[in-house]
Amino acid sequence: MTWWHYALVGLAAYFIGTFPSAVLITRLHDKDIDIRKVGSGNPGGTNVMRAMGARWGVLVMLLDAAKGALAAGLGWFLGLIFDVDQTASIICLCIASMAVITGHNWPVFSKFKGGKGIAASLGVVLVMSWPAGLIGLAAHQAILWPSGIMSLAGLMGTTVAVMVVMIFKHNDPMFAWYVIAGLFVWGSSIVTHRGNIKRIVNGTEKKVFKKK
Repeated sequence: MTWWHYALVGLAAYFIGTFPSAVLITRLHDKDIDIRKVGSGNPGGTNVMRAMGARWGVLVMLLDAAKGALAAGLGWFLGLIFDVDQTASIICLCIASMAVITGHNWPVFSKFKGGKGIAASLGVVLVMSWPAGLIGLAAHQAILWPSGIMSLAGLMGTTVAVMVVMIFKHNDPMFAWYVIAGLFVWGSSIVTHRGNIKRIVNGTEKKVFKKK
């Protein structure tokens, strides 16, 4: 494969990442609602959940996860088409994974103001290693239900998922690429949640629900 093959994979994944799930779902529900002007202003599942209810928020999260999985899977598939080589397919998988997260978090069509990337990251990790993705999801749920804090659950779930990918792939010949992509996924979640982290530390982060 040449550099432009990898660039093509990255570009395709980036534009998949820009698909505005939250904006479209809220508009389909109510054409007068712009989720970017409601609540926190973040076009993500948590803000949709607070503004429109749990089922709509979960739907957005599922679409974002599917978006991440689609881009990562497409990268892997294109790697095989371009080079019929497992090495190239893993490189393309990792490039696509980083690119789709970038497109989701910083979409060019929305002035680089996108979501926070937790659901899309889950989709990416499920393609890298589906058991790691499920373990990360379990960690997310284990933190969400007692705390009610979606951002904390998302950050911890992503951290666990990435760590498990590293453990499962440590003997893989392409381990370095998994490390690069995994650290990018994790680091992006930290960057997009800077404000949430401050509020978590200060004890002022909003909960998506309160325990009765």
